[in-house]
Order: sequence, then structure tokens, then C-alpha cells
Amino acid sequence: LYTCPMHPEVVQDEPGTCPKCGMELEPKYVEAGEEDDGELRDALEEEDSLEFERTALYEKVYALAEQQEGQPIPYARLPGIKLESPKITRNLTTAWISKRVDDRWQQCMRR
Repeated sequence: LYTCPMHPEVVQDEPGTCPKCGMELEPKYVEAGEEDDGELRDALEEEDSLEFERTALYEKVYALAEQQEGQPIPYARLPGIKLESPKITRNLTTAWISKRVDDRWQQCMRR
């Protein structure tokens, strides 16, 4: 979102000029506490699950990253397979296992 520094009520999706004064619109940054904290908290609680990729927070962060990069950023996707067995007592998914393998690899590389 873009807004006029002199007229904060003017908000547009694209850069441009203020219709009231002609000044260049600047990117609008969300101040802490401006967004619904409950929604943000819910999104962060989904972080370790595959549902996190469907949250508004994820989409906003990804859009900002692509905007800064100036080009589309590839998504890394893992198949969402839930592993079930009588011997498995945890909620295991392919995302959890890949994170566990990566963490172990990082530990080995530090030695």
C-alpha cells in the first residue's frame, strides 16, 4: 500500500501521486499493534504446520520479499504427508522430518 505523507487518508495499491497535492506516494508501513494481534498470533502458531503457507501473514511477508527482490521468488514446497503407524506417538509430517534432518546436518557441520 502507498500513502501520501501529507494526506495519510489517501491510500492506493500502486505507487503514484497524491490526487490532493501531487506529492509522490510512499510505501505505507504497518506500525506495531496496528494489525489485529489475535490474527497475527494465530498465524505464528501455524508456523510449523503446512497451513502457515495459507495465512495472510505468510502472503504479506512473501509479497514484501518479492517486492524487495524485484522478481518472483520460488516457493520451496514439501509434500504434506502425515506419517501414521502404531509405533509413532508424535504428530509427524514430512515437513517435521525434513526440519529434523536439516537441524542434525547443521549440528554436524558445526563440529
